[in-house]
Amino acid sequence: MQEGHVSRAVRAIEAPPLTYCLWRINMNKKLRHQDRVLNYIKEFGSITSAECFTELGIIDLPKKICLLQDEGYVFKKEPITQKNRYGDSTTYKRYSLEIEAE
Repeated sequence: MQEGHVSRAVRAIEAPPLTYCLWRINMNKKLRHQDRVLNYIKEFGSITSAECFTELGIIDLPKKICLLQDEGYVFKKEPITQKNRYGDSTTYKRYSLEIEAE
């Protein structure tokens, strides 16, 4: 056997470093949709239904906001009115976090 060479059997017995174990746990844990929405709002400041669908693949943003409110989060809901491609006015909401749950 070469000097400094460790066989696969020995490496299999050694425990992986703690950071590797935590990373594997986090990778195997599937995030709930409302957690993805919350992370997006924390990272970018706010979210709309269109952004939620295109960026996160989540269709029902108001329901996810409602579930987060049940957990104690408070959101600011800013109505935005714009014209659509047909020239009609349409209103949607931009959600941002006001108070985090304790």
